[in-house]
Amino acid sequence: MKNLCALTLLLLSVDTMANTSPFSAGQVPTFQQLFDNTGTVLSNITNNTGSNYSTRVDGLDLQVTFDCTADISKTFPMGLLINAKQNLKYQANFMEPNFGIIQLEYAINDESFRSIAHQGANDMMSSQEHLLQPDRLSRFNLPTGHSILNQVMLDRQQYVQNNQIGQASYSVTIMLPVSSDQDRIAIKLNPFHISWLNAYTTTCQNAI
Repeated sequence: MKNLCALTLLLLSVDTMANTSPFSAGQVPTFQQLFDNTGTVLSNITNNTGSNYSTRVDGLDLQVTFDCTADISKTFPMGLLINAKQNLKYQANFMEPNFGIIQLEYAINDESFRSIAHQGANDMMSSQEHLLQPDRLSRFNLPTGHSILNQVMLDRQQYVQNNQIGQASYSVTIMLPVSSDQDRIAIKLNPFHISWLNAYTTTCQNAI
């Protein structure tokens, strides 16, 4: 009987530990608590054009942009600038009402893909002459505060808050259509490695 009681207490103790979260009910993790030592690592790269934080994902160069004025309790303050190395399937005809639109797909944490129309006209145009720049058709810019990045951050908050041990850390996969054929370029990354937080605090000189 004593052994049975001891076993019951042990099982209850293990179950309690497995479901224990460092956050109380309704408490949302702070921005810095979203980051750990797993995920896509950023590096500070210096070249002829200056210094930037970037990485290489699936064979493509990815540069990170920052919005130091963003409300980090609601908005992911970093954006993605991707060099696809080939023209993407933007609507490049000025006469079309959907000029600048690119239809992309994305998935969060390997869930089902969703489709979204992304407006990229500003990235295709020269800011001075307001003319289409053909060499920019291979660039893709997902700016800070974009709904995809904000959703990734929200899901990450829930992941950390629930202390979901054993589950994959939140990542995002973006499928970019290529103009030359029906193929798509896939980029998968996890923007919650501690190097992203360090890059943000260094760039924005923000003590959080």
